[in-house]
Amino acid sequence: MMKSEKRLNNTIYLMHIITQIYREKHELNVDEFLKLDKKTHLLSFVRKCPDIFDGLPREEILNRVEEYIDGRQKIQG
Repeated sequence: MMKSEKRLNNTIYLMHIITQIYREKHELNVDEFLKLDKKTHLLSFVRKCPDIFDGLPREEILNRVEEYIDGRQKIQG
């Protein structure tokens, strides 16, 4: 497997994990999460910056995701 292919696979996996843990904590169904993503561009952020989550435990990943979402929502008012 090429390095870029491995990075893509890791990014996709990370997007899945982030979706799962955020939905679980906030009790969101798929549609609710997709609406949130549409407003905050969370998954796009993860795709562009996957390294900031690399090697973090689930709790810390969730903390960083929540900080990002809170920041986006404050910007949007």
